[in-house]
Amino acid sequence: MQPRLLLAAVVCAWLPARGATAQDVAAPGFSLTPLPYPGQSCTSTFANGDVLCFDGVAIARFDAGGAPLATYATLPAFVFPSFVRLDAAEQYALVGENSSDQLWRLELPAGALVPLPALHFNFDAVQRDAAVWYLSAATCGFNCGTEIWKLDALAGTTELRARLDGPSGPVALDPAGNLYFASQSGAFPAPPGSTSILFLLGSQLAAGPVLAPSNAFAIASGFDGGGDLLYDASTQRLLLAENNYGSGLNRIVFVNGGPASSPVLVDGAPGQWISNLELAPAAPFGVLAAFQPPGDRLRYNTTDFALAHARISLEPLRPVLALRGPGASGAGTLELNVDGAPPTGWALFAFGPAGSVGAIEAPLPLPGAISLWSPLALGSIGLVPGLVPIDAVGHATRVVAHDGSAIGQLALQALLLDADFAPAATSGVALL
Repeated sequence: MQPRLLLAAVVCAWLPARGATAQDVAAPGFSLTPLPYPGQSCTSTFANGDVLCFDGVAIARFDAGGAPLATYATLPAFVFPSFVRLDAAEQYALVGENSSDQLWRLELPAGALVPLPALHFNFDAVQRDAAVWYLSAATCGFNCGTEIWKLDALAGTTELRARLDGPSGPVALDPAGNLYFASQSGAFPAPPGSTSILFLLGSQLAAGPVLAPSNAFAIASGFDGGGDLLYDASTQRLLLAENNYGSGLNRIVFVNGGPASSPVLVDGAPGQWISNLELAPAAPFGVLAAFQPPGDRLRYNTTDFALAHARISLEPLRPVLALRGPGASGAGTLELNVDGAPPTGWALFAFGPAGSVGAIEAPLPLPGAISLWSPLALGSIGLVPGLVPIDAVGHATRVVAHDGSAIGQLALQALLLDADFAPAATSGVALL
């Protein structure tokens, strides 16, 4: 555990809310939405949108609009919070702090605070099942490595499972139980490129001998610090919040080998610190990917530890198809205009009977890692011949002749390809 990580814990103090998110920039195909924020950075969100917060003194619940609902517990003195994590079933929350190194199970909805075995310099926690969590903690103190502990939050037992080099850092799990750890530099500020993403095999982590640093292998490297990690099971991708005090860099990326090949989702304002990555699953479809239908949303917190403090939602931003010109209401030329498309890609326009448009979209049978969605009945889809180039700002226009006979009869949708002609997105549907 290093001083910069202790400083990061200060984000859980009460601070004024930052009202605007314009300083953070979303990648093309995404949008940012400010969320009501109670002014604390250690947060965890209930399925109904309520927020559980830990500010170092109080553990409290707020509704989705930011209004206080309940104060579950109040500590006798301020501590540096590490985390507050809701159990997946919302039966309890796991709470950690690194001033006196305490861990608690907060029973819900009653609010009883049950002490658990302390872990020195506990930093992060991720849930494996109803009872079991994995925690990162530097129980030996400073400059002596970090450890991964297995905690049974219901039985109140701990077991050392791995020793790793460097200070404690964020952890994430995939559905198979494999653990990901963002290594940290012992220097302050951390040198550029000093963070690697380490992988520990779930079967070895669950039982057997305590794992050594040699059991962890790097799946990515060269990042500028690790503030938080999150595994997105829908896309099978790992998200990293990069934070570096020295350079002022802070951003959220999809991890893919190294910084140059890792797509940036959010580029934060210089000097901020991003934390508390959370996924809000979509229903009934959609994933966290650029240019997709409204789907999974990523929530995160950001602060400058002084005045700026915000909670933000990152959401996919789907391209929009609009019909214009005389042909949109009768006979004449019909303009098919798509905006917000993948820049420098290609647009192909599909059509189908207006009566075939379904209430729920289905994936198109096209190759690609991300599903492309359409409400048009697959067996009735036709294509307007020819590809149209998309310009550098994501706009494309196709002009066709219309004799007026299709008014009220057709629905149109843009099928969008990237610059290499790979399927990338679909627009919403426009009715003629």
